[in-house]
Amino acid sequence: MARWGEVLERARKLVFGRLTGPQRALLAVVRPVPDAEYPLDEVSRLDEAGRIELLGLLRRHGLTGWAHRVYGQAGIGLSDDLAGPLRIAHATNTAQGVLALSAYERLSSVLSRAGVDHIPLKGVRLLETLYPDPGTRQLSDLDVLVREGDVERADEALRAAGYRGEDAPTWRRAGRYHHHHGYAAPPPFPIHVEVHWKLSAQFELRRGGSWVWEEAQAAPGAAAGSREFVLAPAVELHGLVLHLANHAYQLSLKWILDLRLLLERWEEADAPGTLAARAAAAGSAGACALVLGLVAEVGGSRAAAGFREACLARTGWTRRAAARVLARPDMFLERAAWLREKWPHYALTVGLADRVGDMAAAAARAVRFKLDLERSRRFAGGPARIAPDG
Repeated sequence: MARWGEVLERARKLVFGRLTGPQRALLAVVRPVPDAEYPLDEVSRLDEAGRIELLGLLRRHGLTGWAHRVYGQAGIGLSDDLAGPLRIAHATNTAQGVLALSAYERLSSVLSRAGVDHIPLKGVRLLETLYPDPGTRQLSDLDVLVREGDVERADEALRAAGYRGEDAPTWRRAGRYHHHHGYAAPPPFPIHVEVHWKLSAQFELRRGGSWVWEEAQAAPGAAAGSREFVLAPAVELHGLVLHLANHAYQLSLKWILDLRLLLERWEEADAPGTLAARAAAAGSAGACALVLGLVAEVGGSRAAAGFREACLARTGWTRRAAARVLARPDMFLERAAWLREKWPHYALTVGLADRVGDMAAAAARAVRFKLDLERSRRFAGGPARIAPDG
């Protein structure tokens, strides 16, 4: 009976669900300011229960530090029960961000001394290039990309430097479906580290990642002897979109904010066509269209709308329809939120793949990767992670 009640509640939300006041206030923080549809002063109309719900949503999506800055810049007065936690979260994020950047410098030094070329990915890279201060972007781990042929050398160098790796090497267990290996960094920077050898596990199964390195550039301002590189702008954009596509409906709003901020700086006129062509080659045009649709509709990014249309033109009509409907804010936050659960999420990612072969590969990966990873992702003493803010 409880199961049927859950099904009926999902059906009710799908038909009648609409955004709540706290959900609208959450979107106002993510979208560009000012936004007539989701004004920032929406927060002033929330009662105590609504403010508690909003704070929970901001914490869940890693946006407390960003919200503190946005409300402050807009001169929005907040009640103490919201202003205090946001101020503390921003200060905590600042301290953690500084520590994370120091931890990355140590990681980069270890890899460089071992002769391993490497590229910072996602949060640690964006914190330095997109965000105004470390308190505005929450970091939970460090991501770095190495050449696939250097994975074992990187592993040996990190373990020798005191990093505690997962028990069984992921690249030996099911290399085709794995794309990173986890480590717990040693003191004084206890943070989780992920060493990637692919930008994506689910997509790009047909081709290697050599093109990523062919277009990589030496890191500006790197010290002598450093083996640090940075992704070419178009590749970085593609990598971020693929990262979100892997997560589909389970993605965090802070990742939507990442893409919105990145696209606001985009100047290449042919970038939508280039991204769509790469997405289609990877069998991910449908999934990328959903992600870019979420950045456009949920994140309020006008630039993302053009990228979405380019990807929609490269995929089938069923995926085009699904990507358009599921990108709506009311669907993502309320009406179809149940798609974030594990197996519905896997079904969605399989259904968004462009070709039957991609669907089969995605389904196999979803089962094999998850079961294998849950069984074997163990560290001596457990993995160290930076605690969520708040």
